[in-house]
Amino acid sequence: MARTRELRQRIKGVKNIEKITKAMKLVAVVKMKKAQEAILRARPYAYKIKQILSEVSGPAAAHPLLQSRGAEGEGRTLLVVVAADKGLCGSFNTNVIRRASQFLRAAAPQSVELVLIGKKARTALARLRFPIFREYAGIFRELSFELASAIGDDLVRRYEQPEFTRVVVIYNEFKSVLQQRVVEETLLPLASEEEPKGRSSEHLFEPAADQILEVLVPRTVRMQVFRILLESNAAELAARFLAMSAATKSAGEMIEKLTMKLNRLRQAGITTEILEVVSGAEALR
Repeated sequence: MARTRELRQRIKGVKNIEKITKAMKLVAVVKMKKAQEAILRARPYAYKIKQILSEVSGPAAAHPLLQSRGAEGEGRTLLVVVAADKGLCGSFNTNVIRRASQFLRAAAPQSVELVLIGKKARTALARLRFPIFREYAGIFRELSFELASAIGDDLVRRYEQPEFTRVVVIYNEFKSVLQQRVVEETLLPLASEEEPKGRSSEHLFEPAADQILEVLVPRTVRMQVFRILLESNAAELAARFLAMSAATKSAGEMIEKLTMKLNRLRQAGITTEILEVVSGAEALR
C-alpha cells in the first residue's frame, strides 16, 4: 500500500509539471512568432543601412566610429554579453556564457570591460575579476528601438574613451526555430563593406558626406544594437519552446511508465488477495 501511495503521488507531481511545461510551451509559441516577425522585419533595414554607410563613408572617412584604433589585442575591449533573464531555455544561456568565458580567459583582467545584458549573464560573469561598465536586466519584457538606442549611445560614449579600441558583442543569432548560433561580432569600429562589383564608387552627396555621416553613423550603431537584441530575443524564445516541448514529452512518457508500474502493483495486490481468499476457503473445507 505504501508503494502504491508513493507512485500515485509521483504521478500527480509529474502531471502538475506537465501542465506547467505545456503552458510555458504555448506562451513561448505566441511570443516566438511575434519575435520572429520582428527580426525578419528588422534585418533588411539593418543590413541596408550598413551598406549605405559603406557607400557614403568610403576608405578615407574621418568619423571616429569608423576608424580603427590599432591592431587586435591592443588597448582595451568593451565586451557586450547578451543572455536571457530566465532559464528553462535549453543551452541558450550556457552557449553564450561559454563563448564569453573563452574570450575572457584569453584576455588580461584589465584589458576587457564588461557590459552584461540579461540576469543570467550577470549571475555567471559578474563574479569574475573583470570590471563591469553597465548591467541591463528585464529589457526583453518590453524591447523597443528607444531602449536599444539608449544602450547603443552608452556603448558609443564608452568607446569614445581613448583607451578603448573596439566593442565586441557575443549573442545568439536566430537562424530558425530549430537552430540558434552563437556569434562574436565587432560592433565598433563600424566595418566598411566592400564595394559591390559593377557599382561605381563615385557619389554625389547633398548635404556633404561628413554631415550625412554625423547622422548616419550613430543611427547605424543603434540599429545594429536593436537587431542584435531582436536576434537574441527570438533565439531565446525558440530555445524555450524546444526545451518546454521536450520537457512536456518527457513528462508524458514518465506518466505512462509510472501508470503502468502502478497498474502492475495493483494487479499484483489483487492477485495476492484472491489467492489468500482461495487459500482460506480451501482451509475451511
